[in-house]
Amino acid sequence: MIFSGNPLQCDFLEEPCYNLVYLELAACRLTGLPAGMTRLLPNLRVLNLNYNFLEDVRELEGLGRLQKLTIIGSRVKNSKTLIRLLEHMPDIEMLDFRLVGGFEIDSAPRLTLDAG
Repeated sequence: MIFSGNPLQCDFLEEPCYNLVYLELAACRLTGLPAGMTRLLPNLRVLNLNYNFLEDVRELEGLGRLQKLTIIGSRVKNSKTLIRLLEHMPDIEMLDFRLVGGFEIDSAPRLTLDAG
């Protein structure tokens, strides 16, 4: 499902979407994520949150089936929050945190994924 470019409120998602595996929310002016996102999107595999105003992404914790996550150009300031988030995503294969607020090129999180 693609909502990119359309302004959304944090509560845009209220009902569970069990069959949703792809969600694109780039440039939606999001300042927060829906409460209970893991309950609402339990089978999500790909999530694009690029160019939003997100400072806190803890609602993503528990999206254990997520394989691809991009948060380019957000306002997340704490790299530890992002690393903790990834600890709960065993299926993650691709991450992109470029231009995340507060990170410099040399201090941007780097993650090596073990294939086995």
